[in-house]
Amino acid sequence: MSLVHQVQEQIRRYLAEDISLHELRLWLFMPENVQAIAASPDQTVHDLTDRVLLLVSELDYGHRDEAEVRKFLTASLASRAMAS
Repeated sequence: MSLVHQVQEQIRRYLAEDISLHELRLWLFMPENVQAIAASPDQTVHDLTDRVLLLVSELDYGHRDEAEVRKFLTASLASRAMAS
């Protein structure tokens, strides 16, 4: 499975409530995932992970609630699906 598919799958799992936002964040910050994301030439990987991290940061600062995070991540996955 490609890295972009792995990232999308983790986001889908979060949206399906199979994992928590905390677990999604932990997955993104696993050392092997951080290295793979940083080294990836695939802009989609960077766009998706940047989006997740931005939304989580906004949630942490109280600028968004989790419903908004879910809405924006759902839209991000949908726009990626339409683009491919």
